[in-house]
Amino acid sequence: MDSLRGPSDDRSRHAKRRPAAGVLGRLLRRGARSECRHIDTRIKDPRDVQRDARAAILDVKHNSEDRDRAVHDLAHGPGADEDSRWHLANAVRSRGLDQGHRLALALEYRRCDPAAASEALLLFALDATNEPFLRLQAARLLPDEADQRLAVLMVGTAADVECRLRAAIALKPLAPRDAEEAFRTLATDDEVSFEVRFEAIRHWAPANRTAAVEVLWQIAGSAQVPWIRRITAAYELVLLRVRAAKGLLLEWMESRELPEEARTHLFATLRKLDLQRAA
Repeated sequence: MDSLRGPSDDRSRHAKRRPAAGVLGRLLRRGARSECRHIDTRIKDPRDVQRDARAAILDVKHNSEDRDRAVHDLAHGPGADEDSRWHLANAVRSRGLDQGHRLALALEYRRCDPAAASEALLLFALDATNEPFLRLQAARLLPDEADQRLAVLMVGTAADVECRLRAAIALKPLAPRDAEEAFRTLATDDEVSFEVRFEAIRHWAPANRTAAVEVLWQIAGSAQVPWIRRITAAYELVLLRVRAAKGLLLEWMESRELPEEARTHLFATLRKLDLQRAA
């Protein structure tokens, strides 16, 4: 809260009470506060508040407003204590609850107590039984860079290749070499969808242009690859300033073997390149 009352006021629920005096002390306390803006105007017995809140966080049918209020009540509401906060963290870890609900609890808890919520988010992100995209979302919210790197690396081992690609992108500022290796693995895997492969190649090329160009040439030159994907590979080569790629596109334009659908795509690709060059 942004209240101007001193730390001795019972309503200053977020600031940790520590001996700090003067202007510097007030600044330190203000900097340590959470982002929570929840204001509870209800008059209820604290025991009732805690009982209702514990029930609410376990019921996925509650609307988001009730769920968020329950999180705040358990974190710092009337009657809140270490036991209530343990129940909140335990709900985030509980595999018996809906994963999206658990992540929503952790995200709201983060507004009240970032440190405690970060521990819950880390455990959620490292749990391989959770849905990989939710794990990645949790991992990217971790404040500690080492924890974030570890969690994203773990998510990067998921079976879902789209999630592995997103994890590799998230790794770029945290662990460039690990990210490069992840991009290489995706870019050179024939079993991966071409959409994922091409995006992986685009991210990989700045770190290893030679290898990326080689993979694109293999795709463009393979008679086993559908024409539209070969054209896309050649287009990517032109963007990487491989001169021969533009000639290949023009050569295909003259080919009688080119299906009409592919010819239309090729014409649009050449037009796009001309517009880019003119710009």
